Order: sequence, then structure tokens, then C-alpha cells
Amino acid sequence: MLKQHTGSVSLSFLALLIPLVVLSAATIMIGFQVQLSSRAMQAVDAASLACAFADYSDPSVNQGYLEYYQPNVKLVKSEIYSASGCELNMGYQLTGLFSSLKFAQASYSAQSGSVEQAHVNQSASVTPTEMTLVLDISSSMTGSIDTLKGILTRAIERIEQDNVKIDGRRAISISIVPFSDGVSARNAAWLDDKGVFCIDGLTKESGGSVLVNETVQNLDRIHSEKAVSHRAPDEFLADCSASATLVPLTDNMSEVKTAINALTTTGGTRSYQGVIWGARQLIPRWRHEWGYNPYSLSPKQKLVLMTDGADSGYVLDDLIDAGLCDRLANEFAIELNFIGFNVQDSRLAQFQSCINAANTDGIKGQVFSATNTEKLDEYFSKILEVQYDTTLNFGQK
Repeated sequence: MLKQHTGSVSLSFLALLIPLVVLSAATIMIGFQVQLSSRAMQAVDAASLACAFADYSDPSVNQGYLEYYQPNVKLVKSEIYSASGCELNMGYQLTGLFSSLKFAQASYSAQSGSVEQAHVNQSASVTPTEMTLVLDISSSMTGSIDTLKGILTRAIERIEQDNVKIDGRRAISISIVPFSDGVSARNAAWLDDKGVFCIDGLTKESGGSVLVNETVQNLDRIHSEKAVSHRAPDEFLADCSASATLVPLTDNMSEVKTAINALTTTGGTRSYQGVIWGARQLIPRWRHEWGYNPYSLSPKQKLVLMTDGADSGYVLDDLIDAGLCDRLANEFAIELNFIGFNVQDSRLAQFQSCINAANTDGIKGQVFSATNTEKLDEYFSKILEVQYDTTLNFGQK
């Protein structure tokens, strides 16, 4: 009887042994599956991040990340299944382990990668920037114009090194608006006449007197609605520069640098012309008139005026009193900034009264007083610095 009981226990043990072995094998396979899945996700996330920053997918980099995260198991093989831009599909496969065992459920298959696809995209929190540089090129700037060119060129080159893009283009566009006695434009898209013309931003009576209130009201009225007075430059008249013409908004920084290098000094100072035409690079209806292709997202807009002197007369004061800065800041959301280079306190106070028109801090600009070229460089660097809230999103797709 004792031997019969012993045999019964042995048979029971053998009956349980096979399921235990199968269960152990399945547990090991599932453990490997989880590890391979996790490692594949780490590898594809890292490779996608590298692709997003480099703006292209490098197969050698992708393979390098696969090898780095590959589990230290001889039977594991890595494979890149597909790569389209920064959409990557790659993973690991485990072969030869428990090859004699057949499992009915595909989820037990020790292969990873087919569902480990990482999707990386730049968040829409990147806000494009449109900026107008309104630059004094009056005769008083003759001794400083080359220094100004160098300062601006270095600032633009720093922007060139920034690879932040939106809609497939650089996330910052810049316009150059030089002014002296007036502002000139070359082959303006909204003018039927082609060539270089002095363009007057003021609304005037037939006798030439400035209509201040009407000028402010007409800021966003385009040429076809309110004709812009224009004429060819005349070297014997105080009107505008024949060579240093404005450049409408562009994300081509080479074009911007060319315009900066072409700056030459002439005439007197009428900064109100620069402010008006600088604003008309940013006001939506006028942007269209210049042939500018706007961003799909609403941009942050800045106007930066630099001058080393005061206007003759009181036109700018009258325009500020009539609501020029109020409309630009609060209606068109343009951030107004001023850099005075060795200017009097009264000029700085004039600029301050303009930026104080902004009702919210988010669009309120600054007034800088530079007494030397080092400070001028510092202030331009500060005001031209563009910071982006850039986020890279990762997830399965």
C-alpha cells in the first residue's frame, strides 16, 4: 500500500510539472516582451528627438540609439522597420528562446517594434515674431552709421543661427525702414509706378498743412482707399534717400543684411515718417499690400526706432496727442520700443509718453538711452533677442 501511495504522488507531481514549466516559460517570454517594448520606446524617442533638433533623420544616429538601448541578450536583434522624416518605427526581436514551445496567443511573441512608433512634433506654443527696425539715417548719423551697421549685422547673424521654424519658415521676419526727412520705397507692390519714390505717411490739406487727426485715422487705410502722396527723390530737396530704401517684412536674413549694409546718411530727421511706415509693415491690411505672406498663427509684433536727434517741429507730439501710439499699441497690438543715441531728456520723455499709451504690460515696450556705442550694441542685442517657448511632444501614434 505504501508503494501505491508513493506512485500516486509521483504521478501528481509529474502532472503539475508540465504546466509549471509552460507557465514559467510564458512568464519569461512576457518579461522579455515588456523589456523589449520599453527599450524600443526609449530608443525611438531618443532618435526622434535627435531628428527633431537636426531637422532630418540620420540612419547612423538611429542605429546608434538602437544599439545603445539593446538588451544584453545574445538572441536579441535590432531592426529599423521604417523611417519617414522624424516618424520612426524601429525595435527589437527575440529569436530562438524556447523555440520548441508554441503559444496560441500572438501577444506572447517575443518581438517588439511593430507598435513602438514615436511621434515628435514642435508644439504650436512657438509664437512667430514680426519686427520693424526704424533707423535714423540723417546726416547727424554720419560718424556712427558704420558702427550701427556692424551692431545690426551681428544681431541679425545671431538670429540666423536660430533654427526655430514655423510653417516651414524662420519664425521671425524683419523689416528695415530707414528715415531721414522722409522714407523711400523701391518698386512698392501697391504702386503702379515702378522705381524709387519718397512716400508720405501724412494726410495733408491741399496747401500742405498736416491733418493730424486724419493721419492717425488713416493709418490702416491702404493706397487704393486713400492715395499715398509719392514722388521721386530730389537731391536738391529735403525729401528722402534715393539709395537706402525700406525693405518689407521678410524671413530672409541675407536680404535684411544687404539692406543694412546699403544704409547711407542724408538730410534731416522726421521720425514720425519712420514710425508711420514702420507700423505699415505690421498692420494687417498694409502687410498684404507689400506682398507679405503672414504666418498661420498670430505673431508678436515689435517696432524699434533708433535715432540720435530730435525732429524739427511738433508733428510727432501732435500725432501722439491725437492717438497715434494708442492705436498702434492697443488696436494693432504693436510693441513700441525706442533707442535714443545721445539724445536730450525731452526726446526720451517724448518716447516714454508714446509707450505709456499701451494699456497692458504685454505690449508695453521700453525706452533706452545709449550714451556710447557699447550701450547701443547692448540695447540692440537686448531688444532684438527673441525667445521662444518651444516644446517637443512625444507619444505613440
